[in-house]
Amino acid sequence: MTVDFLQLSVSGPLQSAARLLTGALGFRALPAFSASRHWLDTFDWRLLRRGEALESESDSDDCRLFWYRPAEGRVLRRLTLSESPRFARALPPGPVREALEPVTEERALLPRASCRCRVVPFERIDANGKVVLRAALETWRLLDDRGRPRGRPWYWLRLYPVKGYRRVLGHTRAALEASNLFEWRTDHPLEPLLARLGRTPCDYSPRLRVAFEPGLQAGAAVRRLLLHLLEMLERNVEGSCADTDPEFLHDLRVSVRRTRTALGQLGGVLPRRGFARFRNGFAWLGQVTSPTRDLDVYLLKFEGYRDSLPPEQRPHLAPLRDFLAAHQRLEQQRLARVLRSQRFRRLVADWRAWLETEPARPPAEARQPVETLAAARIRHMYKRVRREGRAICGDSPAEALHELRKSCKKLRYLLEFFQCLYPAKKYRRLVKALKGLQDNLGDFQDLEVQGHTLERFAGEMQAEGEVPAATLEAIAHLVENLHHRQALARREFHARFSGFDSESNRRLFRSLFREEAHKPS
Repeated sequence: MTVDFLQLSVSGPLQSAARLLTGALGFRALPAFSASRHWLDTFDWRLLRRGEALESESDSDDCRLFWYRPAEGRVLRRLTLSESPRFARALPPGPVREALEPVTEERALLPRASCRCRVVPFERIDANGKVVLRAALETWRLLDDRGRPRGRPWYWLRLYPVKGYRRVLGHTRAALEASNLFEWRTDHPLEPLLARLGRTPCDYSPRLRVAFEPGLQAGAAVRRLLLHLLEMLERNVEGSCADTDPEFLHDLRVSVRRTRTALGQLGGVLPRRGFARFRNGFAWLGQVTSPTRDLDVYLLKFEGYRDSLPPEQRPHLAPLRDFLAAHQRLEQQRLARVLRSQRFRRLVADWRAWLETEPARPPAEARQPVETLAAARIRHMYKRVRREGRAICGDSPAEALHELRKSCKKLRYLLEFFQCLYPAKKYRRLVKALKGLQDNLGDFQDLEVQGHTLERFAGEMQAEGEVPAATLEAIAHLVENLHHRQALARREFHARFSGFDSESNRRLFRSLFREEAHKPS
């Protein structure tokens, strides 16, 4: 297999490695340089999970991005910039942005490990003066969160083959292996770096993964679930306060919604004492985090809004973006105060203590197997979704679709909570069918809300100062587009619901949730 680069750790003295390169292997050393190197990834480790690494190497002149797959020795992209990017969307238009932005989406590129590096480049020249192989002997000084050196230096050699000179590469590889000075490395560089820092890679994912052993009592299972959701919420507080990227607040709010659904649908297995306080506390948390998230969403959708207008109207929508950005900054400040408040800290601390305390007198329902609880609650919510969906006709009000959307979301969460109890393939099939319906209902509801909210924003903009008439016309045109798309979503509803309510899906629901216990396949 053709490779773009090879990486080796130096297990012997660095001076011996350098002498081997310039002596027996015929390399010549080029001027050394020092740089700061950061391994970038998103908070949820999207690149590492794909087996990819993104290095940002900066010196006094520029910043060099190096995106690669270490296990394959394959370089995906290279790019030279003036500074390290915070988001993929901040990259200049071109192949790197086009490839990276769909992976990271709205997540920030965070330095997951950092080093101070000294790099000595090498070249091997043939008799004709052509470069036939490049190399770099590197010294890495791992840095902690405060930028202080951590541990002993780490020495690495990277080889960069030149097309058409595979025999030279083969000869060099054999000599390096025979020297016993090097160890071939195909692992991800973040893994040993994080190990030295005492951190765990891929320690966060927004996907819900909670395991329940067969026969576990329902009360213990629900408390375990709620503790997992609390940990997800807590992991996103700092990023939400700092507005690192909009997905921190999104994931925090998902944890809140899942918690509220669990309290509403599974609360019968929890102690009554203190229950109402926490139910009200999470309702408050959902309410106070909503304005910031709403404005985040409108800012994320702004380019799509603008591009949906005729070209001559697009520039006139700029005052709307300014309005959204200004109000988002104000709401973000309020959000940070809430998440740093004593009320929030007390809610989280008391909630954890309540969940970790074994109830002295648990409700009778708490002693049933988790399989029994899961099947009963999913069956109940599935029947509600079918009943509400079948009652919707051509002249049903928008509120009927909104109520169905909420029921679908509760069913989706219940399926996610207990997915480990059911065969993975069948579970995914059900979720796929439900998601198709949810997407349609979500589009219908969101488009209605967006239209009304944009009209309200136009009024607020006028109240705050003079607004160009062309801007108001552009917003009105945008609202008209949203209403048109909402009507299309409404017309698609019956086809989407029929797909979800098909006979094959009904049989699958009956087979999965009729019995009390299932083992995942």
